Parts: sequence; C-alpha cells; structure tokens
Amino acid sequence: MAGTVRMVEVRMEATEEDRLTTVVVVLAGTVRMVEVRMEATEEDRLTTVVVVLAGTVRMVEVRMEATEEDRLTTVVVVLAGTVRMVEVRMEATEEDRLTTVVVVLAGTVRMVEVRMEATEEDRLTTVVVVLAGTVRMVEVRMEATEEDRLTTVVVVLAGTVRMVEVRMEATEEDRLTTVVVVLAGTVRMVEVRMEATEEDRLTTVVVVLAGTVRMVEVRMEATEEDRLTTVVVVLAGTVRMVEVRMKATEEDRLTTVVVVVRLVTIQTTEVRTDLIVEGKPPGLVNLVRAQQNVRVLSVHLFIAHCPLANLPHHRMGQGLR
Repeated sequence: MAGTVRMVEVRMEATEEDRLTTVVVVLAGTVRMVEVRMEATEEDRLTTVVVVLAGTVRMVEVRMEATEEDRLTTVVVVLAGTVRMVEVRMEATEEDRLTTVVVVLAGTVRMVEVRMEATEEDRLTTVVVVLAGTVRMVEVRMEATEEDRLTTVVVVLAGTVRMVEVRMEATEEDRLTTVVVVLAGTVRMVEVRMEATEEDRLTTVVVVLAGTVRMVEVRMEATEEDRLTTVVVVLAGTVRMVEVRMKATEEDRLTTVVVVVRLVTIQTTEVRTDLIVEGKPPGLVNLVRAQQNVRVLSVHLFIAHCPLANLPHHRMGQGLR
C-alpha cells in the first residue's frame, strides 16, 4: 500500500429509497475507487463493490433478494483471472439470521466477516481484513436504533495504529467502545463492551498473526437466549476448525464453514454443539471429524446449516477429500 494513504472519503446521499456510498482511496499516486451502491426497496437490494488490485479491476458483487423468510447471499470473487464463488443461502426465521463468510486465497485469510441480523433493533457487523500478513482494518459497525451511532474504524498502516477509540452517547446509557490493536507478532485483542440495555453485551475479537492459531470470537448476551458465535481459523498450513454455535431459538441452529487450503494437512476438524432440550443435560453432537494426517488436494467449502433435530447421524467429514 506504499505506506501512505492519500485520501479516504465517504459520501452518502440518503433518501428514503436510494443510498449511494462512494469511497475514494488514493494509493501510490493513483486514484482507486471502491463504490458501494444500494437501491433498497422492500424486496430487492443490490450491493456492488468494485475493488482495484494490482492494476486490475476486481468485482465483488453481493445481491440479496430479501423476503420475510428467505434471503440469498451470493459472493463472487475474481482473483488472478479465476472466478471464486462462495454462496451462502439461509432460510432462517424472522428473528435470527447468521451469515459467516470465510474467504481463503493464496494461503492467506483475506476476510472473516460475521454478520448478524437478529432483530430490527440490533445489528452487529465485524469485519477483519488481513492483507500481506498485516491487519489493515478492524471495523465494528452497529446500526441499532433511530439514534445516531458512530462507526469505529481502526486502520493500521506501516505497523502503527492510527486511531483506537470511539465513544458513543446515543441513548440514555453511556456506550463506550474500546479497540486495542498491537502488531509485531504478539496476540492482540480487540474488545468492544457496551452497556446499553438491561443485558450486558460483550463482543471480543482476537486476531493473532505470524503463524499462530487465530481466533475470532463474538459473544452476545443480549436477549433471553444466550447466543454464542465462535470462529476459529488456524493458518500456517493447517486448518483447525471454523465453528459457529447459536443457542437462540427453540431449535438450535448450527452453521459451520470449513475451508481447506490446497496442499495442507488437516490435524483435527471437529464441530460440536451442546444441545439443550427441555431441561435435559447437555448432549454432545459430533458433526465433522477428520482423522489426523489427511492430505488435501483442493479447496473445499463445507456449509452445514440446519436444525440439530434434522442432522444426520453419520460422519460428514468424508466431504473433505
């Protein structure tokens, strides 16, 4: 990135139906444009992101046709002249929607995005972008109520943290968000704590680089149910586990995305969940278990998303071949 950011501009012309967001980034004396346009109606939303990398225009398009029960999200990534597609389809309820997208390219985790659209009042989006072995952006965006919320963006350039603090006074409660990012091969913690409602909501994102197990954990205790989302990504030639657990509705839904990089060795890939039914003791369900020293020759994307009551009882790890 040439170590210098020339200009970062965000412009929004917001009407009731049309919102246009344009981000202009100038790097290395060249104007790069990342444009996000949303024409939001009640049923159709189209988001187009144009990314310029290595002098070539790359397009990442996300289209959502949102009805009351069915939402389809398609992500198309074009890199090195090859179209990569990661498609996530969810038929959730009106109250609980979880989308986890993990993109691994060239042996490096590019984007780990956890998006939760749970109720009409609470939306949490955490985006961690890792490029060239350095954390570029850790963004936590919350659009919750009609109050004005401030978005905190932590940008790390040339090994220096530019800004680490965001204070929000939007409702009767005082909301304080603290983001701490430290580089140079040490475990860094990005912690966001909010005391806004009657419940205490805690979101913790831990990202560790330099060939060590990475953990991105998001925990929310906000409603009567306890919702826990954990995404664990291990680099350095081994994929450990990517687990997403939720205890939110009457039916426990589990979404698991396992990404295997070309020519790596799987040590253990295990996904389990604690099933609580009518006060009975927690039960253990093993969904995926790959034996040790399994040679992988291609990239696989495994997505399991269904109520636990309908899960098959046989091992699903055979899909990783």
